[in-house]
Amino acid sequence: MPFEKSCDPTLKVVYLSAANNGPTCLAGAGPLAVGQSRCADPCAVPSGNHLSMGVSGNVATVNPFTSEGGFVWGRNQQSFGATTNNYTYSGSGAGLDVGASVQSVWAWGRGSWTGPFKSISLSAGPFSGSIFWTSGKGGWTGASFGLGAGLPIPQGAYEVTNYTCKSGPS
Repeated sequence: MPFEKSCDPTLKVVYLSAANNGPTCLAGAGPLAVGQSRCADPCAVPSGNHLSMGVSGNVATVNPFTSEGGFVWGRNQQSFGATTNNYTYSGSGAGLDVGASVQSVWAWGRGSWTGPFKSISLSAGPFSGSIFWTSGKGGWTGASFGLGAGLPIPQGAYEVTNYTCKSGPS
């Protein structure tokens, strides 16, 4: 009877399925049966501390005049050695950051590139940049810099954005 190997990323288990009988697998992420193994995370980051480089496109409406303080949205393509992942992010902030930018992103650290990132964003004229960090053990610290278009006055804001991986190695 022919079997095919497949991976269910929600269960993180590789399982064998009979071609005509549909998949058979363990529910949840409990003990594995003979012939089963865990799947690799499609957005995995190499272990240990290392340098990461990327590019980010960002749109922000953070200002002190709206009741919610404004929002930040963006896309990020980040490389961890030979692996490059694609992310989206969104969040909010306090201060003044109104406009759009494209920035080069440089970071040092370890662990997942998902979850909350805190940053201080600055811009003046056509230039924009930020310093950022993640909380917790390990994590990432870094800076970004690039070109932006926004208000014709210097701007600065504290922002918290949540990163979500959209696709693994590209």
